[in-house]
Amino acid sequence: MAKGATNLTSYLGGRRLVFNDLQFKNDFTDWAVELDLTFRQATHQRTHNIFTKYLEDSDKVLPKSPTTLGSWVREKWFGDAGRRAWLRDQLHVSKSRVHLSMDAWTSEEGTNYLAVVSHFLDDKHKLQTALLDLPPLKGPHSGENIAKVLSTVIDCYGLAPNIGFFMMDNASSNDTCIHELSRRYSTVNRQSRLRCVGHILNLIVKALLFGKGVSGLERQLRGASDDERFEIWRKHSFIGKLHNFSVWINRSDQRREQLKRYILQAYDEGSIERLYTRVLVDGGIRWNSAYAMIERALKLRHAINLFFLNYSYNGDGYNITQDILTPQDWIDLGHFLSILKPFKDLTKRVEGRANKAGREGSHGSLHETIESLDVLFKKLQEAGKFADDHPDAVSTYYSHAIDAARLKLEEYFGLTDATPAYRCAVALHPANKFAYFELEWSHNKQWVSEAKRVVQEAYAKYEEAAMEAEATERSPRTREEENEESASDDAVGLDLLQQARKRRQRLAAVAASVEDPLECLEERSAFRNERT
Repeated sequence: MAKGATNLTSYLGGRRLVFNDLQFKNDFTDWAVELDLTFRQATHQRTHNIFTKYLEDSDKVLPKSPTTLGSWVREKWFGDAGRRAWLRDQLHVSKSRVHLSMDAWTSEEGTNYLAVVSHFLDDKHKLQTALLDLPPLKGPHSGENIAKVLSTVIDCYGLAPNIGFFMMDNASSNDTCIHELSRRYSTVNRQSRLRCVGHILNLIVKALLFGKGVSGLERQLRGASDDERFEIWRKHSFIGKLHNFSVWINRSDQRREQLKRYILQAYDEGSIERLYTRVLVDGGIRWNSAYAMIERALKLRHAINLFFLNYSYNGDGYNITQDILTPQDWIDLGHFLSILKPFKDLTKRVEGRANKAGREGSHGSLHETIESLDVLFKKLQEAGKFADDHPDAVSTYYSHAIDAARLKLEEYFGLTDATPAYRCAVALHPANKFAYFELEWSHNKQWVSEAKRVVQEAYAKYEEAAMEAEATERSPRTREEENEESASDDAVGLDLLQQARKRRQRLAAVAASVEDPLECLEERSAFRNERT
């Protein structure tokens, strides 16, 4: 409670000489919401006692029940002078279009909601992110239904004339949603659709691990019995066999203890470097946990082999000896771990807030979508070449997995062409500009020229709109003033050209000296940080 009291003190700001009922009510509500307290915690008798011990006058204002605090929160948000009205005013004076990101969420009680978040430049040109609403999503998660809920939020804030892009996951229902919104708002069209890069990476890795039939696998597992699940997973080669072993071994204290003994034996023999206590269970088709499962299993390979060597099936329950991992299985698991590593690194990289202080322009900023896909394309290309050049060293399953991942990556790379936003984001980044395409896409001149054309056309539209707005707002100026400004612009322009030329030379040097594309991406980020 001490932490909460410290935060409350900062909210009250020392206002103890004159007790203000209304101010206390506002501060108390902010305190409960921002510290993510439940209404029951905030109105608990012990909370009440602490407040009244040091603020006697608070006794007459403190909410006595969770229902009362709930009504305070609703009033503070929905009231005439509430947060929603304030946010609506902020959105109407924004210096940019208002971009929306959304995702469905299910509460512990099973109620579905649609989180709608806005991203915009405020009147001081500072990037802001704000939750607009969390309305219940009743009925099916169809594109039509999602569009209906979204329209309510858009209309509530009067965003129709100023809608920007929509960041969504890759479900086909979201394509339908954009189509429905385009019929209602002239500012929405097919190009308004953006795709979450984290979700794209997830789909590519699912294709890598489970092939084209991942959706079918999900359906099979949902309706399967326990024994049937083991059989389904076993059909997915060494990944499925390792999954079965990890699930099976962790379901029994006896089996876990037996494996621990073999881990200790292998550790004493020096065949494993670190004393782990267990294998990890993956989350089914959640690939990042599959990575952790494979990584741990490879470290405990000798202990797992000892377990299988000494295990004898007694006819009770599932026969785990069907899932013995062969020497080739272990080799392929090593190959999978290597190819999954850049996916894991990039997934962590694009997480977080792109406008976090000191990290602006990173952690999932739009330009990182194309950059990430470029890096992964090269990694998969290298893996595919290795598989082709060393057919005896890898299994057919691994070769097909690489092909499936490349096809999925190329599919989503193609979908980035549906909107100019991705290529514009890359080109308008001061550390990239057109040099990025010239360096990274040098093997395909058509891609480079198309990227330049798209960016230039988009820029021309914005430039025309800006000139029209400036002509409307600009006050008359003398010819002398315009000439002086033109001369100044020429000098600045020359300096910027020189800077850009040096920057492209630096990027070219980096690209030529770094073999690992992930390392190259880090070099680019370091260069951007230097500039800021």
